[in-house]
Amino acid sequence: MEIEEPLFENLFKEFIEIYFSEINKERDKKILYRRYGIKYSRKFTLEEIGKLNNITRQRVEQIEKKHIKKLLLLLNGESVKRLNFEPNNKLKNLFSEIKITMNDNKIIGNKEFFQLLNKYFKNCSLKNGYIILLLDLLKLKYISYNDFISNIFYQEKYINKKTLKNNIERIYKALRKEVIPISYDDLIIKVIGRRKNYNVENIKLTINALDEIEKININDIEMLQLNTLNKFSAGDLGYRVLFHNESPMSNDQLLRKVNNLLNEQGYNRVNRRNLLNQLTDNDKIKNIGQGKWALNDWDYEKNIL
Repeated sequence: MEIEEPLFENLFKEFIEIYFSEINKERDKKILYRRYGIKYSRKFTLEEIGKLNNITRQRVEQIEKKHIKKLLLLLNGESVKRLNFEPNNKLKNLFSEIKITMNDNKIIGNKEFFQLLNKYFKNCSLKNGYIILLLDLLKLKYISYNDFISNIFYQEKYINKKTLKNNIERIYKALRKEVIPISYDDLIIKVIGRRKNYNVENIKLTINALDEIEKININDIEMLQLNTLNKFSAGDLGYRVLFHNESPMSNDQLLRKVNNLLNEQGYNRVNRRNLLNQLTDNDKIKNIGQGKWALNDWDYEKNIL
């Protein structure tokens, strides 16, 4: 059974079609649709659209911005010169609802963003050109840091791309180096480092927006750790497993637990020799004899019997 298209998505698509029908500019419609990948196989660049229409890149950008501005005015309930048309009231109300929701979030993680949009769109992904168009209407940008950290959506009036990317990089590096859970305050201090210009609120919002950060309660304190396990060495994973176990573990116990964690995330298993070699090389772990391992700061002496 086919899932019914949400009301907003249905009205939004209809609104765009009627708008271009009213202004009677088929070329401009195709330019905008190509730009956002609406009813086309992909999104086209300004240069590509310029070539297809024998106009400059700058002219394509002017056409795009002109129609975005007019569409936004109409959705906000304002009039547009020489256009005797206004959107459905239900659409305007739903757009206002989405705008308020997004304005309440200066920086939004990938998972939360699509959870918020899920009731408005049937196909809720960045492959949906109507969602990309909506982002521009909402003045929302998104950043893809790399292949293992999800997109983060943000409002440029609060934070620019360069600063956000720098915060993400510093957060990731700090958590990757720490391996085991770290408190919010300690993470923020590490992210700030020696910088003189920083915004603590934006750092906090970025931390909360990263889907790859796992929150753990330890002794009634919320702690944070990076949950992208394939970016850690086998030795680091053994270190984390020991930390959470809070007591020594045997070779077999560590191997089983590390591989169970990797398997849960769909990553390749580690072999026994590789794990034992890396445990030996890890300066935060010690062998306490009889095939057992402990953290260096635990009070265990090596059993040589």
